[in-house]
Amino acid sequence: LVMMLAAAIIMLGLGFIGVVGLWSGIVMVAGLIAYLVFVTRSDRDVSLCDDADLSKRLPGWKEPLFIIGGLAALFVGAHMLITSATEIARTFGISEAVIGLTIVAVGTSLPELATSVVAAFRGHAEVALGNVVGSNIFNILGILGLTAIVTPV
Repeated sequence: LVMMLAAAIIMLGLGFIGVVGLWSGIVMVAGLIAYLVFVTRSDRDVSLCDDADLSKRLPGWKEPLFIIGGLAALFVGAHMLITSATEIARTFGISEAVIGLTIVAVGTSLPELATSVVAAFRGHAEVALGNVVGSNIFNILGILGLTAIVTPV
């Protein structure tokens, strides 16, 4: 949460400046990389699942199959969502900019929303919260930073 607030304050400050340029983007991406290194090293001793959860795991050959199937369903679902929503928006005469800013944003956020909802229903509120916080950190530092490196925002 502290890192998310720091990223939000950085973005707010850059918003007051008016332009997020190359050097700001480099600093943001470097901050994200430093944060990821810190989190990875500080959580190295934390177990991701207890012994009871190990007995519920899928056989080794099914895990890659489920991952590939899930990724394929994600891509197909996202394509269907964006294609149909774009077609509906064009039917009503909504501009391309509005389509890009809203429909694409919804399409990219749905997997995170689905993950958070499933985690919350299964009683893992910390996973849902971590998903939201991590998404905010990545979107601010990573996406905005990389975009600013390519072209000023």
